[in-house]
Amino acid sequence: MAVRFQPNWYLAQLYELNDQLDLSLEWYTAVVWHTEYAPAGWEKAAQIHEQLGNSKAAIRYYSLMVNQWKDADPILQPRVAAARARIEALLDEQTREPQ
Repeated sequence: MAVRFQPNWYLAQLYELNDQLDLSLEWYTAVVWHTEYAPAGWEKAAQIHEQLGNSKAAIRYYSLMVNQWKDADPILQPRVAAARARIEALLDEQTREPQ
């Protein structure tokens, strides 16, 4: 079943490479709900939301990724640590922004 969604992942990457972030985000988020690519897709969605200035959505997607991979293999833990750091930085930025 997952193989069926791989082309969509590549399509999302192509849109991202061409700075069509809204379309890229649409494809990444469509792919993740149906495959084992979910944590990686949430990570990409978070990064794109961050580029678009949508910190609340970025935090939400980073959190999904962290929760899914918190006990993942050691090779993935640097990505989890990076996502946690981005969550902290985004929360810190939110508290400094004027209301």
